Amino acid sequence: MDGPGHRGACPERTHKKEGATMPWFNAKNPSAKDPVMSLLREQAATTRKGVSIALDAIEGHTGIEESRKNVNDIEHEGDEIRAKVVHTLAKAWTTPLDREDLFRFSRSIDDVLDNTRDFVRELHLWQGNAGEHADVALTHVNVALRDLELAMAAEGADMRKYCLEASKESARVRRAYESGLAAVYTGEITMDTLKTRDLLRRIDVIGLRLGESSDAILDGLVKRGL
Repeated sequence: MDGPGHRGACPERTHKKEGATMPWFNAKNPSAKDPVMSLLREQAATTRKGVSIALDAIEGHTGIEESRKNVNDIEHEGDEIRAKVVHTLAKAWTTPLDREDLFRFSRSIDDVLDNTRDFVRELHLWQGNAGEHADVALTHVNVALRDLELAMAAEGADMRKYCLEASKESARVRRAYESGLAAVYTGEITMDTLKTRDLLRRIDVIGLRLGESSDAILDGLVKRGL
């Protein structure tokens, strides 16, 4: 029989809600089978589909009218995933990284898709030519989104590695934008070159939002010491 003051074995640390028992969160395994990370990975993949549509449009593989319809459909799909992310974050017991950082990531990825939709719409409305630098920039966006997909399935150091790669790609988007502007301003300024300038500016915004998304995850990793 246990004597006075005997505490016995320490039970497994758990949280309880409505009769459910939840294991204490293991910060060493931030993304394994986590519903929030799965949705964020899906959101990044969906956004990459939108960017691929924009690339096909400027490369002439798909008609601009069809591209506009397709990217609108993808944008609606992205909105649905975003809503699921917000709902799941609100209901989750624990999250691999701080909720605000995952929310920031999701919001920035949503902004990437929204601006991609706007780019295709403006391409259609203005009947403009985005130019070769836009092609280069969107290719970097595509690569960065793939890195972020991989980051959402990775852990610790690997997650950081993929986010850093995505951050580098977003910086390359800015350099492609600057090169595109240089080409515009060294030639004759016409209505066509003004359209190209504004289309390039839209892509620059995509790159900025992309950089914010990788920064959100990197901030979250620092907070958790991962």
